[in-house]
Amino acid sequence: MALVVIAVLIAVKLAYLFKDEEQNETRTALTKPKDATEALPSVNPAGPPQGEESEAVIRVLPGQVLATINGKPLIAEDVWPLGKTNQLELSSEVYHFFLERAINRELIFQTAKQQGIELSEAHKQRLAQIRMQKEEREPGVIEKLNRSDAASELELRDSEAFMLQTEMMAARGESPNVSEREVIDFYAQHQEDYAELPQDEEERARLWSSISFSIRQRLANSKRTEFNRSLDNFMTELKSSAQVAVMEAPESPRSSPSR
Repeated sequence: MALVVIAVLIAVKLAYLFKDEEQNETRTALTKPKDATEALPSVNPAGPPQGEESEAVIRVLPGQVLATINGKPLIAEDVWPLGKTNQLELSSEVYHFFLERAINRELIFQTAKQQGIELSEAHKQRLAQIRMQKEEREPGVIEKLNRSDAASELELRDSEAFMLQTEMMAARGESPNVSEREVIDFYAQHQEDYAELPQDEEERARLWSSISFSIRQRLANSKRTEFNRSLDNFMTELKSSAQVAVMEAPESPRSSPSR
């Protein structure tokens, strides 16, 4: 019996990037998840919720080639954790969302390799930490349904791609974070809005810390918007210079659940 994928797509654009792994609300090509890993679609063996009208779905088989990126095949297992599933049934929206995500991920991996960009030590440690957390089993807690090694590996690949994307944008001089220079420049232009810095070094440092934090908060949204625009342009460049072929995904009526 075909297993049905039910996924709720949350249309938020969150940060995949921030200084020293402090992930802020900045969108990325991989759509930043809450815990550094976007939730993959869960499998519901019972079929679609009762009472819902039948809708067209896209069926995906294990090993099925869904796209090629610069000649490298992207198969179903690169997009969803199929496990022992014979096939998946997905809505067109869910199918294309996760396929686009996987294409972006592969483009990031290929580009990072071509440019000789690797994860920083901080990112390597963070990735190892995420892997360790996923491998841990909480005592007395039943393992979550639909959780599998395949799902964890895909989530880890998403995290790694996010981190590589951070490194590539940094190499271009782009960051979603407000820099110290930007803080100083803003303060110089709006000095009348803030209390005068005292001569005493300790008091001066304490007040400057407060002012600096306030300025960063004030500039954060515009900085993230600017970064998102740069990120969009970067991903557009990657796609325009790559050979991406997406296979046709014919839709068919949803299977009726077995009784």
